[in-house]
Amino acid sequence: MTKKSPLILALIVGGAIISGCGGGGGGGGPSTSGPVSPPVVPPAPVQPGLGANDCASKPQSLACTTGALVLSGPFALATLALNGTTNGAGAGAASSLATITQNAGSPGTSGDETYDWNFNLAGLSEAFPTGPQREGATLQLGISAQRYACNLGVQACPPYSLYLLYPSTSESGSLDYSLSFVSNNGSGRSTNYIYGVYGRETGAFSSAMLSGSAVYAGQTFGEILYPSQSVYTVKGRLWMSANFATGAITGAVTDFQGHYGHLENNTTLTTLPGKPDFDFAASLTSSTGRFSGNAASRSGGMGMTGSVFGSFFGLANTTPDEVGLSYLLQSGSGAYMVGAGVAGASPSAPAPPVAPGPNPPTTPTPTTPGCIQAACLATATTFSGPSTQVAVLNAHPGVASPIGSANIDNVLSGVSVTVDPGATSAASDDIYTVRYAAHGVNYTQAFTGAGASGPDGFGGQAKLVQGSQNGLDASFLVYDVSTVLSGALDFVQIAAYDRETSANGAEDAFIIFGRQTAPANMPTTGSAQYVGSTRGIYVTGDTGTLYTTASDITLSANFGTGAVSGQATSFKLMNSAGALVTRPEKLDFLYSGSIASGTSMFSGGALSAFPGSAGGLGLTGGVQGAFFGAAGQSPEEAGLVYQLGTPANGAFMSGGAALGRQP
Repeated sequence: MTKKSPLILALIVGGAIISGCGGGGGGGGPSTSGPVSPPVVPPAPVQPGLGANDCASKPQSLACTTGALVLSGPFALATLALNGTTNGAGAGAASSLATITQNAGSPGTSGDETYDWNFNLAGLSEAFPTGPQREGATLQLGISAQRYACNLGVQACPPYSLYLLYPSTSESGSLDYSLSFVSNNGSGRSTNYIYGVYGRETGAFSSAMLSGSAVYAGQTFGEILYPSQSVYTVKGRLWMSANFATGAITGAVTDFQGHYGHLENNTTLTTLPGKPDFDFAASLTSSTGRFSGNAASRSGGMGMTGSVFGSFFGLANTTPDEVGLSYLLQSGSGAYMVGAGVAGASPSAPAPPVAPGPNPPTTPTPTTPGCIQAACLATATTFSGPSTQVAVLNAHPGVASPIGSANIDNVLSGVSVTVDPGATSAASDDIYTVRYAAHGVNYTQAFTGAGASGPDGFGGQAKLVQGSQNGLDASFLVYDVSTVLSGALDFVQIAAYDRETSANGAEDAFIIFGRQTAPANMPTTGSAQYVGSTRGIYVTGDTGTLYTTASDITLSANFGTGAVSGQATSFKLMNSAGALVTRPEKLDFLYSGSIASGTSMFSGGALSAFPGSAGGLGLTGGVQGAFFGAAGQSPEEAGLVYQLGTPANGAFMSGGAALGRQP
């Protein structure tokens, strides 16, 4: 949308070029002399680039498939705005909501294949066929490729291209069960670049497969966004070792090359700025044949961390022949690298030079009973809490954004977030439905495909999902602001949405949602201290420039008197390009108030902590908050929203906070 939050998201899809494997010719008339030799059967045509296989030895290879075959696998995405700035990136595991159906065409006929694209994640909804028309062989990153486009006609098709890549190397050998791709869709206000590897997934590992090990080698393809906002299209060497007995997977991507810009037919590759090489460590999920884990730049490199997702490809109940993965690494400066890779079994492929790598993924700990994260829930559950909402009178909020109106409320029946864990344990099918029905606004929207969390640029984590409604863009975020001091926050979270309301207007809101403490479980004596973090926005009083903010926050609660007080300190600011910035003004504020009798909610006033002479903003405003925790227990956590300043003019700040109780 026009104001993209400087964060991270995830998605998408792929395809392949297949030829049917057909029979050969018939005989002639009756013989007049000598024995009749059997007719020679011509070899089945195999589309160039899909591996030097034959349909007799590999009848289930993609080149020899007949009929329709649904392909899935790991994917990654980067989004580029019309003005050339990059809005975010993400990666995810295979999903039934992101597939390509390969239609093999007539047996024995090469070039009549079609591919049905289907993607319904991260607020996107795309479904259309491509092929059989395609451009001749092209080159992307020096990798052979062919380009397919939507075949529904100009009026019905978006500006969409699907590049089917043939990235086999001397190390990978022929790649027979996987398809590598890059797609781009330029509809709307931005262009999505999607990198992925789809194919015939091995699926669940049988007991016989859970032994031994294998080495895979191949190459990756993707992009890097440098802190200067320079985008390079890149490729690298992929090496991976899998211990099927223990489920441990380790690997590295090294020897990066690339060129400036997106998807040009540019075969002149150069060594890249910095050192993009990275290592990864992951764990196999034997019930699916997929894996996920952590990634980190090598020592002396770009200082990024992130995630990898992967699938094994090949025949069921057989040690996998191939592997595909997607990756996303980021840094606090807003830079990232994102892409996908494919590799074939290669026992003799040498490992890259040893370098410090990421910690292996930790074994998931049991969830806290009653926690509100999707992984804790069995069915869709609706949560409420305090909220703050502003109307922005500008088509491009984040650049010069006068605030038209502002509202702050405690718990309202019309404001909520519903968390649906989806049909699987994977985060990719979680659904978040936000509802804001207050102050003349009646907005409800479901966001799917949040996937795994990524760094939010402030030291926390966030899930970001983008979508649209009635032709207007929207984005939704869920923040995890757990810290060493606050501890894990199980019962309260900060959500935010940002949506266009018209061609010249937008709306931002922060909603604290969670499992609110029942009034009967509120203490009536004693006191408690809570600490946590905020996420919010700040609009300057001079130019109306909008910044995303984060800070530390404290809360003292005297349950005997009902008094509450606290302060927000150490504010950080991020500009619309996703870079942390320093400004002379101090945003710190103090607040105090009281717990409403017979409830678990509180409210109070707020004011700038520093006078103007010391760099303070001199703002006043208020807070609305509530206590949260496990059912039947006293409150272990708290959440609040705040607003300070004059909405129509002058400096203004607004946001939400989540806090954990101190021992």
